[in-house]
Order: sequence, then structure tokens, then C-alpha cells
Amino acid sequence: MTPNAVVSSPDKNVTIAKKCSVFPVEFVVRGYVTGSTDTSLRNVYSKRVRNYCGNVLPEGMVKNQKLPTNILTPPTKSTKYDVPVTPDEVIKLGLMTKDDYAEVSSRALSLFAYGQQVALENGLLLVGTKYEFGKGTDGSIMLIDEVGYFYHFNHSFICLAFQLLRHIVLCWPLAFFSVCNFLYLKMKF
Repeated sequence: MTPNAVVSSPDKNVTIAKKCSVFPVEFVVRGYVTGSTDTSLRNVYSKRVRNYCGNVLPEGMVKNQKLPTNILTPPTKSTKYDVPVTPDEVIKLGLMTKDDYAEVSSRALSLFAYGQQVALENGLLLVGTKYEFGKGTDGSIMLIDEVGYFYHFNHSFICLAFQLLRHIVLCWPLAFFSVCNFLYLKMKF
């Protein structure tokens, strides 16, 4: 699906990766109007923002509603806090070239769609996540961060969620998950 920087994982606490230069932009992909942070789509939308990070949001959406299509809301990587930006700003600020941004955006949306499919097959809804990419020394674009700690709205299910997701991870072609925001569980009991 997309190359990643992982060379090997000789121990559960050790990952050997290729050297990469990190793009200073995170690729946050969202599929639902949800979340609890200041930059979450739910909070932004409730403040009547209808153009967020270059995405036009339709009127009349409600909390936890599925978006008509998955969107990217990229923030810049910063030491103090992340700053939401539009694709044009990413390019104008010199954070990425237009071609690199287009390539990474396409890969992030494809990864997310695949993650949604795998989650759904396991009784879950993947509502949003964050990916980080970089360039290898040979110029190739690679996924450089893990894909996933899953958060959800009902914290009493957190341990169950990690057990379920562990099984997904074993089948995931990217090798491992970490830092995935806003997984909304649709549990079957």
C-alpha cells in the first residue's frame, strides 16, 4: 500500500528503521464530525467553521455524523502546539513541494480507507487517525510513524478495544499501529 521505514523489529520494544527526513506536517484524516480537542472536527464545526484546512464542510451536520467523504486536516508539526493549515499554506510555507504533498495526501487517504475497511470487518468504526511521512535517503516517500493507539468515546471498553485491535495489527501489512485518534467503537454484544 505504501512503503514504510521499518527495517525490522527484533524485539517488541525495538524497531530498526531507515533514516528519513521528516515532513513537518502531520496527515490527520477524518471520516466523522467527532473528537474532543480544540482542533477536533466536532469543536471546529460547532464554532461554525465551514472551511477547515481547505475542506468545505456542509451545513447541518451533527456530532459523530459520517462525513460525505474522508478529509485531510493537516497541522504543522511544532514544538509547542500543532497549527492547522491548508494544502496551499503547506506549499507556500515551503514545508513540502506540491508533488510531495499530493503523493502523501493520496497515500494517507488510501491508508485510512483501508483501515476503515479492516476496522469495519472487525465490528469497529475508524473515524480518524494521524499519519507521518518522510523521505528516505534515496528520495522515496515512506510512512515513518506507527499507525495507531485507538481512542474511543466509551473508556470502559479501552482494554477490550486494544485486545480487538491487536488481532487487526497482526494482519495489517504496515507491521504496526500507533497514535490513531478518535476510533469510535461499534461493539457487537
